[in-house]
Order: sequence, then C-alpha cells, then structure tokens
Amino acid sequence: VFSGNRDPNVDGFSAALDDRLPAGALMYLAFGDLRDFWRGFLDSAKESIPNFEQQRRQLETALGFSLEEDLFPLFRQEGAVAVYRGSGTTPRVTFLLDVEGEEEKARNVITRLGALLQLGQEGAMRKLQIEGVEVTQLSAPGEAFVAFLGVSDGTLIVSTTQAGFREALGPDTPLAEDAVYEEAREAAEMPDESIGFLYVNLNQAFDSFAGLSGQEVDPEVRQNVEPLESTLLYAERDGNRIVFSGFLTIK
Repeated sequence: VFSGNRDPNVDGFSAALDDRLPAGALMYLAFGDLRDFWRGFLDSAKESIPNFEQQRRQLETALGFSLEEDLFPLFRQEGAVAVYRGSGTTPRVTFLLDVEGEEEKARNVITRLGALLQLGQEGAMRKLQIEGVEVTQLSAPGEAFVAFLGVSDGTLIVSTTQAGFREALGPDTPLAEDAVYEEAREAAEMPDESIGFLYVNLNQAFDSFAGLSGQEVDPEVRQNVEPLESTLLYAERDGNRIVFSGFLTIK
C-alpha cells in the first residue's frame, strides 16, 4: 500500500463498463472523472509553452469544437481501456467512455475528427453500420492504423477492429464475469468505489506479448512466470490522501 498527500479533487466511481466488454482481457484500465486532469494539463502547457493560447485557439478552430466545452465533458464519468489478443502480431484495443447526457457532443467530436483527417489528407473516413449503430471508420494512409468509433446506449466506443466494436455492444460473457478478473478483484479486496484501477492477466499477457517479439522464450523464464496469474492495482481516497493498493495472484 502506498499513499500520497496530494488532493486532486477526484471522486470515486463504481465500475460498470466491465459489463460492456468481453471476458478474456489481457489488460484492463478503468478511471473516473478526468476533467480536472485535462484542465491541469492545459494550465501547465499555458505556463511552459510560449503563445500556447494562440495555438490552442487555432487548434480548436481547425477541430471545430472547444476542448473545455465539448471534449473534456466527455471525461466526466467512467472510462476504460481494454487490450485483447488480436490477429497476427497486433493486439486488439477497445476504449470506452460513459457519455450519458453528452451523446451529441461525442458524435460531433467523432464527425469533426473524421472531417479534419480527410481535409488534411492524413487519412480516410467512411461511415458504416455495425449491429444497427452508425460507426465512423478512421484510417491512416495505407491503413497503418484503423479505428472504429461510435456511440451506443450512452457509451462512446472506440476499437481498433470491427469485431472489438461489435463485442462492446453486448458481449456474450462480459469481463465482469471473467473468472480470473473476478478472482483478482476479490483477492485484492477492492472496494465498490475507487478512483481507478489496473488489472493484468499476467499469464495470458506474457504469452501474447512474448509472441509479438517472434523470439523463443527461455524455458527458465517461462517456468518462473507460469505461477503468476494476475495482478490488480487500485487507488482510493482516504480523506485528503490518495491510497494505492495492489495484489498479485499466484497459482
């Protein structure tokens, strides 16, 4: 357990987006309200970068939306990033934001990002339907990077694959019911509310990322890693302190 005295004015949240993502995540990061974080980032940039306000106004004009009035409000509730095994050497990544009450702002941000990408000839945008949801596909030149973005049931969904986007619309078995994930939360005695947490399925993650290197894993290293099943780290408020706790599950 680690603690700090900084009071970042962040409230705890009860995780719910793990019901929107499928089981089998290699890594899952959940966080709460980040509006103060982004505002602090802007304040720091204003102090350290000459003419930052002018550059910011130019950026907002190009984007077609305000960072503080249109983008930051999308981060006022819960958010999550999940990483899964993908095809070949590329992992599948899905990002979710609870944007209930801010759906139109989220759709506008998606539309403007796509338009700006095309206008700058930095990529392509096309519209498609996935399970009845309007989705914007953004791709870099040569499709070196592809993202599928859309809003469904008050949730902004961004995924690197169509399959990942489709799964986030209603998985057969959600991450919340993943046996390894559930065991990690119980073993760590994670509270119902936290500021944020990180879960890693160590066994599966090691196998997946070792495969990305294309090199044979040393048998001794694999033997040492095999008992490590998962880890979960979380942060919670204790008065004016932020307390970090974690647990490593070994089989």
